[in-house]
Amino acid sequence: MEAIDTAALSNLIGDIYDCALDPSLWPQTLEDITKLFNAKMTSIFAIEPMSQSIVFAQMWGDDPVQVAADAKIYNPINPLITAGWHSPIDEPFRLRSVMDPQEFRWTRFYKEFMVRKGWFDFVAVTLQKSAPRHTAVCTSLGDKRGEATRQELELMGLLAPHVRRALTIHETLDAKDRRIFGLRGALDLAPSPIFLLDDRGELQEINRAAERFLAEEKAARIRRGQLYFTDAGITAQVAAALAAAAKGENKPAATAALKTVSGRAFAIEMLPLTRPAWQAASASGRAVLAIFLQEVGSLQPLPGEVLVKLYGLTPAETRLLVLLAQGMNLPEAADTLGVGEATVKTHLQSVFAKTGTHRQAQVVKLVMSALPQR
Repeated sequence: MEAIDTAALSNLIGDIYDCALDPSLWPQTLEDITKLFNAKMTSIFAIEPMSQSIVFAQMWGDDPVQVAADAKIYNPINPLITAGWHSPIDEPFRLRSVMDPQEFRWTRFYKEFMVRKGWFDFVAVTLQKSAPRHTAVCTSLGDKRGEATRQELELMGLLAPHVRRALTIHETLDAKDRRIFGLRGALDLAPSPIFLLDDRGELQEINRAAERFLAEEKAARIRRGQLYFTDAGITAQVAAALAAAAKGENKPAATAALKTVSGRAFAIEMLPLTRPAWQAASASGRAVLAIFLQEVGSLQPLPGEVLVKLYGLTPAETRLLVLLAQGMNLPEAADTLGVGEATVKTHLQSVFAKTGTHRQAQVVKLVMSALPQR
């Protein structure tokens, strides 16, 4: 890859922000990014691993109709569909970052899809994460290019935060006239605990589920109007998210994993309320951070990333679990992944040990707790 001219890079970043005001400019901008990487295609997409759904918001280098048709066929056997669960926001990654390239080339996905497309590697970045999905930007490299280089990872690391901010700016402008009414009643209808904090960390709103959580569990408490978790690491994460939100920084939601003394496990999502329309929704109009708790196994939307964090699952174990959740048996999963049945049995035994389960059906039920409700 040739050295990048500073002026050209600056112009490209400016073009990315122009897309925030005029989304019709994305194809041209993605074309410029593709050419910069000497690649074949660049796309921005939202992916739901548990429902094997990929929605392409913007792309250049391929036929959108054909891409949508291919996605329906090959998403269920795509071993890279859970890569976002193992990839921090704004941290660029390539194939080697999430899977051994030689192992990948034995998968059905590579043999039946990647070879036909002429793709060999990619450079991608996770831009946003929410309960059921994550958003990413990805540049696909051709088979004559070889493996993505560290220089290309660094370049994507420079561009991706600007892509993320451009998307966020567009969402903010698009939502400028939206209003949220009846917040207190709406919060109480929510089955999961919700806390709203102001810029000083003081509690502005709390729903009934949160009150029950505080009464039943010893994992958090309210002291002098402020929320504290007994897990010092989570308290530190909340403080960091609060500090960023108080400064108006438009950072994506942060996630954490909580296990209580009683044995219950929760996913925690910290969402900055940086948009004026959201801030005005609280009773005092000063809430800047929302904290959502979701119990694992409650059959409600759960970030798959939290399953990974809670149980320390490896990428290989995660790929297997998603296939089992689709109804595949072990031989079918082994064939899809291009490995021996003994290998997937080893992965499954490791999952049993990490999750405290003993049967495949128990593991599948746990994974299904991450399935978005339709």
